[in-house]
Amino acid sequence: QERRWHLSVVLLIAAISLCVSALIPGNIVSTVALMTVANACVFAALPVFWCLPSEFLSGKGAAAGIALINSIASSGGFAATFLLGWIKDKTGSINAGMLLFSVVLVVAVGIVLRIRAPAALGSGPLPAVK
Repeated sequence: QERRWHLSVVLLIAAISLCVSALIPGNIVSTVALMTVANACVFAALPVFWCLPSEFLSGKGAAAGIALINSIASSGGFAATFLLGWIKDKTGSINAGMLLFSVVLVVAVGIVLRIRAPAALGSGPLPAVK
């Protein structure tokens, strides 16, 4: 039951890296290094994240839940790109966008740490939907 912690740690490192890269805009080497760390952490979080739905759902419910997650992720990919461009147009810099994405990652960490798998409560996985 430590998936939550593994996911939270890498997301928090990604958030910190994005935040620091936005706060030191003049140093290209540091910015590239921090963005690389953030990118690596986000990609390291993906396999751990995709293990979580099976802790809550099974059968048709798992298929529907994974489809919903993918739909939200696709919408988020569009919205994040649009939002970053809009923020850059309004402020003249992407630093505010990076700070916003850092906040979103911290919120994700909070959500991940608040959820509890049914197995952790002793009830086991939810029954399959028929």
